[in-house]
Amino acid sequence: MEDEKLLPPGVPSPKQQEWGALISIVVIVLMIVIGAFYAWGKRIAEQNALLAVWLALHESVDLSKRGLGFVSEFSEDGTVNRR
Repeated sequence: MEDEKLLPPGVPSPKQQEWGALISIVVIVLMIVIGAFYAWGKRIAEQNALLAVWLALHESVDLSKRGLGFVSEFSEDGTVNRR
């Protein structure tokens, strides 16, 4: 209590400085965690998009050769014709 009286006005006490440092550390760690989840979600979305493209390309392959009785063809305008 005596130390607080010796500090000039506007300077936080040592106890307040400790809390300020702790709060700053918590905020920084939370920002890192949120950024990591954001990057992870972005990577998963990219992988899902690549998987969808891969599946779409392989779906249009002539599947009758594999005994599935399903034939796909591409028309001149790029659409898939299924028989």
